Order: sequence, then structure tokens, then C-alpha cells
Amino acid sequence: MRKKRYLLLYFIGIVTLTKAQNIQIISDTEIKQTVVNSAYYPVFKEDGSALLFSTLNYQGLYLYSLLTESASAISEEPGSGYEPVFENGNILFKQDMRVQGRRYKSLNQYNASNRSVIPLTPPLRYQKDLQSVRRKASVSRTKGNSVFVTTEDLKLVVYNNGLRKELAPIKEETGYIWPVLSPDKTKILFTAATKGTFVCDLNGVIISSLGDIEASCWYNNEYVVGMKTTDNGDHLLTSSLWMLSLDGKTNRQLTENSVKAMYPSVAVEKGVIAYNTFEGAIRIMKVTIR
Repeated sequence: MRKKRYLLLYFIGIVTLTKAQNIQIISDTEIKQTVVNSAYYPVFKEDGSALLFSTLNYQGLYLYSLLTESASAISEEPGSGYEPVFENGNILFKQDMRVQGRRYKSLNQYNASNRSVIPLTPPLRYQKDLQSVRRKASVSRTKGNSVFVTTEDLKLVVYNNGLRKELAPIKEETGYIWPVLSPDKTKILFTAATKGTFVCDLNGVIISSLGDIEASCWYNNEYVVGMKTTDNGDHLLTSSLWMLSLDGKTNRQLTENSVKAMYPSVAVEKGVIAYNTFEGAIRIMKVTIR
């Protein structure tokens, strides 16, 4: 009986290993750009033709074209590199400013075709106001079923066809960050403070628990890419990219321990991953799942 159990565990281990080996890394190359000395926080356009990046302190926003292999500045203002998004041919980004000693933010739209920046809001004091404007801008350009996920005061909120619903997938008290809607708009990837990263449906029902993975994003509807880090309380010791499947059968490290790989972004339509190193290089990894 014990022998049969060992054989079963051995077989399960082989199947799991085979699943992991089905993720193949085709290439991993650094982009060449000269607009800044160090580049961080890449954001891929879904079709893989371009990506955004910033500096370590989010000072400035820059657009890199993979077609021309060149970069250009969109903005060099404070805060403009914090969480920009590609939005139906345009780019939405925030900008920090001081008004009578108080900190404000505005939301801007960049049109890549004519390289113009249009302010969408005046300087606003509260983050929730910016999120509302961005949500309306996103939904107004979406045909058919419109779904938008965000956090408001560290609460997880989904807007579905204009209806606001506050979700509480984790029953214990926590704060929610990094919410991302799946490509098919049926699932939400999020991180709950001190609890880990999870996937739930649009009603807040947990589908998958992914453990301690940070800054995660969708590779496709069934796989997620994120980073796993270790530190000593003061300094980052390791940071590596991982790919995980929602069913828990695949858990594959994508980068070597010698490289501190951070903040992945996926061009969903192409299945390629951008990330930055600790030293400030943007790299693009091509992966295939077989």
C-alpha cells in the first residue's frame, strides 16, 4: 500500500513538472533607449507595438515603439509615470502639482497620432475624482458590455454597465491593491494586504489563490505573471518573475535569481512580457505555452 502511494506521488510530481516545462522562454532581450538613464514600470500596449515607462520616482512618462525601436517623451512632469494606461488608441496619465502648498493631481490624455496632450480634469484634490473621470473615459469608448475595476479607499470596486458594486472577496479585514480585469472581462486579479494575491469573479467569489505574488497581471485568461520578492527589512534581496495558472498546476519561475526582475506587464494579444530590472533596464521576454 505504501509503495503504491509513493508511486502515485511520483507520478503526480512528473505530471506537475511536465506542466511547468510546457512554458518555454523563447527570448529575453533589453530594449535600447536613450531618453533616460534608468527606466522602470513598463506598461505594454495590448497589441505589443509599444510600451510606456518612467523613472524610479515616476518623474516623466515615455513612449517606446517596438516598431521603430525608439523612445520619446510624453511628459516630464512629476507623477506622470505613475500607473498610465493605454486607452483605445490614447494614453491616460496623471500629473502631480502644487497649488498654494497643497498637492493636487490632474488627469491628461495623450494622442499618439498628433502627439498632443489634452487635460481631462482641472487639478483635483482627491484620488476618487480622478478614478471617476478615468472610468467614464474608459467606459464611454467601450462597445457592448462595459466593465471597469478599481480600488476606492483600498476597497475593491467593480463598475458593470454603469452599476457600482463594492466587493469583499476576503472575509477578514484587509485593503485591496493592484486590481486587474481579465482579458475576457469575467475575472478580477487583485492583492489583499497581508493575505496574498487572488482571483475572483465579478461577484467577489474567490476562484484561485496565488500566494505571495506582487504586481501581478494577466498573461491570458488562465495564466498570471507576477513577481516574488524577499528582503531583509531594509533592502530588496531577490525579485523574480513567475507565471502561475489559476488551476494551481503550473508554477514556473521565468527569470534567474541573479537578476532582480520587477513590475511585469503583458501584451495580451502577443503573449510577451515586459519588465524592469532593479538597475533600471527594460527587458522584453517572449514566452510560449505548449
